[in-house]
Amino acid sequence: MKWERNQRGFNLIEMITVITIVGILATIAVPSYQYVTTSNRVVGEVDDLLGDLQFARYEAIKEGLDVQICPVAGATSTTCDGTPPDWSSGWIVLSNAKNTGTGTSIVLRRQLPFKSFNSGDTLTSNTAVSFNREGFAVLTATGTGSLGLFSVHDPTGNFTRCLILSAAGAPTTVSGGGSADGVSCQ
Repeated sequence: MKWERNQRGFNLIEMITVITIVGILATIAVPSYQYVTTSNRVVGEVDDLLGDLQFARYEAIKEGLDVQICPVAGATSTTCDGTPPDWSSGWIVLSNAKNTGTGTSIVLRRQLPFKSFNSGDTLTSNTAVSFNREGFAVLTATGTGSLGLFSVHDPTGNFTRCLILSAAGAPTTVSGGGSADGVSCQ
C-alpha cells in the first residue's frame, strides 16, 4: 500500500514570500491612498463653501433681500467677525431682515470650522460676501480687484483648492497652482 502525503497549509518560505509581497504593495499604496483622501476632503470642504454661497445667492434673489455670508467670531456666534475676515471659526449665512422692519438678521445656515472635524485644514479669504436682491455679489475683497478668493489648505501644504467668486456672483473652483479670471490659486 502506497502512502500519499497530503499537504495542508503553507510552508515557511511560501508564507514569507506572501508577507513580503503584501508589505511592498502596502508601501506603494498607502501614500497614494492618503493623497486621495486628503484631496477628497479638501474638495468636499470647498464644495461646502460653494454650496453655502449658492444658497445665499438663491435666498437673496428669492426673498428680494440682501443675504450675507461671513466668518463668525466663535462657533456659537450669530454675528459676523470684523475686518480682516477670519474664516477659521466657520461662517454663517445671514438674511438681512433689517430691510423687512424687524431690525435683526436671521441666521439661515451655519458652517462649523474645519478644525472641528480634526482635519487641520485651514480656510483663508480676502473677503466677506453679500448678495443683493439681483444676485450680484458685493465683495469687500482686498488684493484681487473685484474678485473674492477663498483658499483651503491641508495641514502639510501639499494640497490646495481655491474658490474664486466674481462680482457677478459666479463661482469658479481651481486646484492649487491653477488660476481663473487672472487670479492664481496658492
